[in-house]
This record gives sequence, C-alpha cells and structure tokens, in this order.
Amino acid sequence: MASSTKTTKTRKHAPGKLEAVQLAKEKGGLTYDDLNEILPEDASAEEIDEVMVALGDVDIEVVDEFRVDSETQRRQKEKEERQRRAEVRREAAQSRLERADDPVRMYLREMGRVPLLTKDQEVAIAKRIEAAENELTEVLLHTPYTLKEVQMLAARILAGRLSVQQISDTEEPKEQETFVKQLPKLMDQISEMDHCVERQEKRARRSGLSEQSRANIQKRIDVYRARQADIVCLFRLKQKEIAKIARKIKGLKRRISTARDEIDRVEREVGFERAKIHDMGAQVRRSAGAAKRLGVEREAILEADRRLTMAQRKIDQIESDARLDSDSITALIDTIKEKEETVSYTHLTLPTKRIV
Repeated sequence: MASSTKTTKTRKHAPGKLEAVQLAKEKGGLTYDDLNEILPEDASAEEIDEVMVALGDVDIEVVDEFRVDSETQRRQKEKEERQRRAEVRREAAQSRLERADDPVRMYLREMGRVPLLTKDQEVAIAKRIEAAENELTEVLLHTPYTLKEVQMLAARILAGRLSVQQISDTEEPKEQETFVKQLPKLMDQISEMDHCVERQEKRARRSGLSEQSRANIQKRIDVYRARQADIVCLFRLKQKEIAKIARKIKGLKRRISTARDEIDRVEREVGFERAKIHDMGAQVRRSAGAAKRLGVEREAILEADRRLTMAQRKIDQIESDARLDSDSITALIDTIKEKEETVSYTHLTLPTKRIV
C-alpha cells in the first residue's frame, strides 16, 4: 500500500519536473525561488532530487537570484551587440550597393563635397580651358599632316559630299557660302606653297651646305608652313574635327611600330640583319646557284626579302603621308599627348556647380 502511494505521488509531481526543465530553457537558468514555485509544498527529498537530476541531465544549474540576473544581463548585452553588428553590416552593404548601382545618388553625394564657384571663377577656368584647347589646335594646324586632312575635307566639300556646317564653327549661311566660293583658290595656294617647301627641302639635301645656309632654308620652309596654317585657320574647324586629326596622327605611331615589328620578326626568323637579307636576295635573283653557295634556301630568302621590302614601304608611305620622318612623328605625338593632358586636367578643375 505504501508502495502504491509513493508511485501515485511520483506521477503527481512528474509534470513539475518537466515544467522546471522548460522554464530553465526559456530563462537560460533556474533559481531556487523558481524551483520552490514549481514543486509542491509537500515535495519529498526524493522528489526534489529527481527534479535536480533531470535538470543536471540537460546541463541546467540551479543558482541564486543574483547570479541569474547577471547571467541574463550578460546574455542580453551579447544579443544587443550581435544585433548592432548585424545592423552595421547591413548599412555597409547598402552603402556599397548605392555606390555601385545608383550613380545618380553617388553623383549628388560627391557634388555636395565640391566647393561652389563664383561666376568670375567659372569664367577664369573656362578661359584656361579655351587657352589649352587653342594650344593643341595651334600645334595641329602647323603640322603637315593636317594640311593633307584639310585638303581631303575641301575636296569633299567641293564635290558636295560634305557641308561647311558639318566641320566648321562658322554659322552664318552667307559666310559659309563665301568660304565655299573661295575654297578652290585657297587650295591652289596651299598646293603652291607645298611645291615651294619641296624645292627648299631638295636644296637642303645638297651636300656641302653650310650651317647658315641650312638655317636659312629652314626659315623659308617655316614661313611657307605658317602661311598654310593661316589658310587652315579659315576653316574654323570644330573641336571634334581637331580631335579626329589628333587621333589619326597618334595612329601613325602604331602603324609604324607594326611595320618595324615585322622587320624584327623577319630578322629573327632568318637569322640575318635586314641589309644582309636584301643582299642575299639580290644574289639569289641574279644566280641560280647563289642560294647553294650562300648555304640558304632560295625561296626562304626571297620571301624574307619580300616581307622586309613591304614593311619598309609601309613606313615610307606613312612618312610621305605625314610629310614627316618617323622620329618627327614620334615627337609630334608626344607633344599632342602633352597638350591633350593639359586640356583634360583643365576640364577637371571646373566643378559643375557655381554660385549664381
């Protein structure tokens, strides 16, 4: 009978054990006061031990009130810290997303950092931009290659395939009409001065000339080039046309480099320098037995000689079109790049906001 009573009593308090475990998991711990509230008033020592064992099985320790409060506060602080860090990460990710995917917002944010300009300051910077662009234009207008490009533009205008309005800043229709009427005469003047330059250059190639004579010839050439540049100025070319000419001139260097690379490649493949290859090619053409005597394959030498000749012709043609030698073309391109960098830098100094 006593055994039956004990079993009934244990079952009666079994839910208290489960309740204690559940409450401890929710609160992160369990105090003795919590345990007293859960257990019945007449709980025996064995029943209390049973609950304590159950709590121990799930690594829950019964502590005093102060310790639970401290532990709870610590865990609460850790939770708040985790939430704060997560929020910081979300904000950082959002900021990166705005920078990458919202150029308008990025532009407005950057604009807020740009100092405002007065109207006078803006005018001063605009004048510097104009001066830098004029320097670039001046370099190009005095370049022989530009004369060739202008002559091509003039031919297209006279043939009716291009209008003055498309290439020139001249806006008045009457001025455009007058310019077109004068164009044939202007082109004749450019061609005439080209002939004068050619005659002077031919004189400069004579042997036995003194340094003073060469200097005088160069002065006359400069005068003719300056007159041609004055005629080119009458076109009042738009800035985009000036930029096109600059791009074409810079492209000459790439074309020359490609041809020179071909020459180097042939020399490496055959194992002889260019002059030697040309000499062997000439011998092979004159004599059927020359290839055997020289210890080379006839077709290989002839092909190498042909490739070298074609590459050199490309360089000669480029120099002829530019009316400059390769070294002068390289120097001109360096000058153009320098002027373009000046123009770009000057543009960057002009903010897009000003005080009205």
